[in-house]
Amino acid sequence: SQKKAYGFNEAESSCGFRYLSVVESPEHECEKGAYKKEMLKSDAAEYKDLVKAMQELKIDEAQMYAVFRLVAGVLHLGNVLFEDKNEHNNDVAVPVDYGSYDPLKWAADLLGLDHRDTLLKLLVSEEITPGGQVIVKEFDALK
Repeated sequence: SQKKAYGFNEAESSCGFRYLSVVESPEHECEKGAYKKEMLKSDAAEYKDLVKAMQELKIDEAQMYAVFRLVAGVLHLGNVLFEDKNEHNNDVAVPVDYGSYDPLKWAADLLGLDHRDTLLKLLVSEEITPGGQVIVKEFDALK
C-alpha cells in the first residue's frame, strides 16, 4: 500500500506526525487517540480528491510519485528530534531514538539521499573553509 511505501504505517505506530497532532501539550503527544479520527477519515477522501485534481491537470503517475515522496520525506523530517550527547567535552546533537521507527532513515530514503548519515550530517553540522582548510562545526540540540 502507499501508506507502507511512504513509511506512514511506522510513523503512526510510533507517535504519528507530531506537528499534525491536535493535543494541547507535548507530554501527551503519543497517547492513543491524540489525533481526531474525523481528521484521519477526511485525509483519505482529500487524498483521492488531490489525485483526481492532479490527473485532470495531466500530471502523470511518475510526477505524482515524486511529489508524494517529497511530501512524505518532509513529514518524516518533522519527526526528527535531537538531544545533546557529550562527546569530547562538547554537547553534540544526536537524533532521539524512537525504537523501530527511524524518521531520519525514512526522510533520507524518500528525499533520495543515499544514507541516513548523509542527512544527519547536513542537519547537525556545518563545514567552514577559511583559507582552504575544512573545519567541521557540530551543533548542539538547541541549534
